[in-house]
Amino acid sequence: MQHRRLRASAALLVPALLLAVALSSGCAGQGAAQGSTEWRLRMLEEKYLSYEEARKARDGAMDERLRALEEKQAALSARVDGDRESDGRRLDALEGALADKKADTAQPSVAPPPSVDADDLGKGGRRVQPEPVRPEPAKATPAAKTARKPEPKAARPVSDKAAYEAALNLLQRGRTDEARVRFDGFLGDYPNSALVPNALYWKGEALYAQRRYADAIVAFKEVTARFPKHHKAADALLKIALTYKQLGDDENVRFHLKALREDHPDSPAARLARQRFPNG
Repeated sequence: MQHRRLRASAALLVPALLLAVALSSGCAGQGAAQGSTEWRLRMLEEKYLSYEEARKARDGAMDERLRALEEKQAALSARVDGDRESDGRRLDALEGALADKKADTAQPSVAPPPSVDADDLGKGGRRVQPEPVRPEPAKATPAAKTARKPEPKAARPVSDKAAYEAALNLLQRGRTDEARVRFDGFLGDYPNSALVPNALYWKGEALYAQRRYADAIVAFKEVTARFPKHHKAADALLKIALTYKQLGDDENVRFHLKALREDHPDSPAARLARQRFPNG
């Protein structure tokens, strides 16, 4: 009888133990799965943060390279404009020197010899020389009380081309603040000069080099507003887009690139914009 009760108790105890083991295994498996998911999420977050840091560092390096390339382009453009204007000045000087040389080498006209009348001939057919006329002695004049001092010559005014080239030379040498002041002076002294669009553009370049982006945009937009058909207007539109790129204003970048492509499609600035912004 007692053995029968023990077997019955054992029969009831074994399923209970199996159920307890199954439940504990399920809880352990669930805990392990949850821990594995949290670990994977943490790894993904760390990888994402590492990727963001690497991307920011790469973008910063690209911005620095872009800024250096733009500064080199500005200096090269200034040098090209200066060389072009210098060559024009040298050509004018050579043409003037050639004209002077032609004038100097021209033979002077020779006056015909005076005709000889019979009354002018003496015996033997020799020309009678007239008696020389002796000039009367000059009357002595009293010495001047005080010698007059020569009047100083007026200073020769600087031409608009010379003033423009002086400012451009400062910009080429990296003296951006002095160049900006010179360009402002040029615009005030020669408001009707044909070089006003160039001076406005290079004033904007000087401000851009100083990272005064808002002021640079104002100068570039003055070129496009006042001189929309000038060749510097295309350069100004490209530079406006690049300046807005520095400010992170992509909408204005696209707007001014579109204006450049539509208004100046065959300009060097438009070709450069297609290279720099193939998707813009």
